[in-house]
Amino acid sequence: MAKGLVYKIVLFIFLFTLLNYSVIGFTSTEDEKELVIMSFNVQDAKDSNKYFNKWEKRRHLVIETIRHINPDLIGFQELDDVQLQFLTEELSKDYKQIAKSNADAQNPIYNCIFYRPDRLDLLDSGIFWLSTEPNREGSKSWDSEKINSVTWANFKYRRYQFLFLNTQFDEKSDKTKIESAKLIWDQVRAMTDGHVFLVGTLNANDESPAIRYLLGKPETDKKQKGNMSATVPVKAQNQGEIDKKPNFIDSFKIASTISGTSGKDTLHNYKGYLSDSNSGRIDWIFVRKGVFVSRAEFVTYHQLSSYPSDHYPIAIRVSFDPRTGDWSDANKKTGPVSREDTTLAYDFIDRSYIKDYKSGIEAEKKEARKRMEEYNKSKKKKKHSLNDN
Repeated sequence: MAKGLVYKIVLFIFLFTLLNYSVIGFTSTEDEKELVIMSFNVQDAKDSNKYFNKWEKRRHLVIETIRHINPDLIGFQELDDVQLQFLTEELSKDYKQIAKSNADAQNPIYNCIFYRPDRLDLLDSGIFWLSTEPNREGSKSWDSEKINSVTWANFKYRRYQFLFLNTQFDEKSDKTKIESAKLIWDQVRAMTDGHVFLVGTLNANDESPAIRYLLGKPETDKKQKGNMSATVPVKAQNQGEIDKKPNFIDSFKIASTISGTSGKDTLHNYKGYLSDSNSGRIDWIFVRKGVFVSRAEFVTYHQLSSYPSDHYPIAIRVSFDPRTGDWSDANKKTGPVSREDTTLAYDFIDRSYIKDYKSGIEAEKKEARKRMEEYNKSKKKKKHSLNDN
């Protein structure tokens, strides 16, 4: 009887722990040379009006999720005034924030950036709108349902400088999504030739034209499902055209380790593993060459049936390739520009670091091939030796 009771108690504790906490792949910046970057769609309070999903019921989970991951840099999407005030107060000990509203008088929303000032130096920051007039406050274009914006910041970390952009794309319109992707790439090219991190809820999965465009894929996938009327550019015919193509990389594709959910859906509508949204991964952290991603995670932290948001946050641990070094002032561009000014020349970039990077990769491949040849030779010798015996 006593043994049975002990067994039930142990089983209850185990199940309670399993239901309350997901496995977190990293909880702190163990290596001081690495940065932890997080993208977190919180869902604004007015859209989460069901009892268990109300902001007052889940806001402590948002804080706990952040504390568990302990990111150096966070891109929040869909924050309203109340949520921004709460997070600013709760995280003020460790974080400073860059909060710029989308300037929607009816529904002001913030795609804001929180960063650790003890780890990062803020150089400058700003905002532009996803429209044909990106510098006009509160503007929207195409057939966008909402006013969408991009909050950006230039940071210095040790001897590296990088541009960080945080955004959310329109939910409904495929045309708006791909036009937004094109605009962001134009702005990035105008602002820097260096390291870039683009994070956010793009409301598009890896089969969509918008994501394929950002990844530099030349054509839409013939296997795509759904009505995707927008197209991406055809194959470039020369080096100049290649240089103008987006060169973002999906951080989860190059991560040494991935943890958390399988990544089928980052939108789960507060259902967690029981989600049937079938939207695919619509939350992204893009990087460019010159960084190493040691870990990527779909952060599934929750308590019983309560989740911090209707989206899973995502996070990566990243370090810079030391061969890239500093980006000189000559390679640093300024500010967001108007759509008309984005045809600027792009061929002055110093490509020596790319050459060194490729040389290093080739050397590693050559060494690996050499080791494989030696291994095969040793196997043949062992086989002959056994046959002789």
